[in-house]
Amino acid sequence: MGRLIDLTGSRGTIDLGVPINATVTSAFQRRSRRRWNGILTDTVQVIEAKQAQLQPSTSDIPFWKDKAGKFKTGFSSKNTWLLLRHSSPRQEWHKGVWFKHCTPKYYVCTWLASLNRLSTGNRMMQWNPGINPSCSLCNSSLETRDHLFFECNYTREVSSKLATTLFQSRF
Repeated sequence: MGRLIDLTGSRGTIDLGVPINATVTSAFQRRSRRRWNGILTDTVQVIEAKQAQLQPSTSDIPFWKDKAGKFKTGFSSKNTWLLLRHSSPRQEWHKGVWFKHCTPKYYVCTWLASLNRLSTGNRMMQWNPGINPSCSLCNSSLETRDHLFFECNYTREVSSKLATTLFQSRF
């Protein structure tokens, strides 16, 4: 039937008198003796039927849920990761950030910049209103991602000199 908490909800384990971290054996032994309706009645009937088949020397076997919702005895870190992560569509810019020989420090910075999550002055001002949010390079404007990469005179001059050196007459 699956995990008891998935089947009955958080209140169902309380109504059944089974602790949230109970093993199957302790669930058989510790459940309360009340009358229930609906899914709880069905669950108790399945537990009682399984209890009749249970051998006293049998130990609990851990089962692992895969992405399809099936329970397996073997553990897979990949399947666990797929269950835990929030999947979203692949972004168009991913090949420009992640490639075979990329430097981790640079791709993390590029990734944060593309998501507008860099610790710029305007973002830090939300966390601490007492800071100076002006650009730390030119001190003339509010420090934002767009200002740092496209509008700041200092970064424009640095990138222009770098590009001139790298591309020479092709710049």
